[in-house]
Amino acid sequence: MPITPRVPGPPPAPAVGAGVRRGTASDLRQAVQVLAEAFADDPVARWQLPDPGRRAAVLPAFFAFFVGEALRVDGLLVAGDLAGVRLFSPPCRAPAGEAQDAPAHAARKADFERALRERTGEDAHRTLQLFRLLDARRPRHTPHYHLVFSAVRPSLRGRGIGTATLRHVLRRADRERVGVYVESSTRRSQRLVLRHGFVPLPVLSLPGGPCLHPSWRAPVT
Repeated sequence: MPITPRVPGPPPAPAVGAGVRRGTASDLRQAVQVLAEAFADDPVARWQLPDPGRRAAVLPAFFAFFVGEALRVDGLLVAGDLAGVRLFSPPCRAPAGEAQDAPAHAARKADFERALRERTGEDAHRTLQLFRLLDARRPRHTPHYHLVFSAVRPSLRGRGIGTATLRHVLRRADRERVGVYVESSTRRSQRLVLRHGFVPLPVLSLPGGPCLHPSWRAPVT
């Protein structure tokens, strides 16, 4: 019987998710580009900014604000030569501190909402509604890392980039023995964190729109 030669398939895509590093101010422009590109068709972004043209125009300024905030608290990670980014906020040591410093907390909240209004214009009402719902649901019982936004260039999804940046934060949280909290905008993104020890929390439904899927991970010691 003749032997049919085996034709090798295409080589596996390289795991460009390796090489996570701390982001710097020089990464801001590209990080914003990655986020805006990745969230262009995100269900929550479509609810927040329904008009596709306005969404394309608003998302860069919207994400520039959040990348700037992440840089301020050392909460920007980049991977694979800006193939992916992750924004997070480090633990705040004060649920009680908020009560003790209520005027400062109120001022920070007012500044945050003013920045959102300036960047989202006629869509500010939905944007503020979204972030007020998120803030009301966010756990207050213990200090934790908050995974704010994560994005991978659409053409490079499935190569371990999001997993690499996630693991970077989880290792840090475990060393510090604190939890990690995230709101996933899709079931697909929630499945990634559930594979890494998170447990699902009650779904958060946006009025007349999609659901967000919060999850919590206790530290692994």
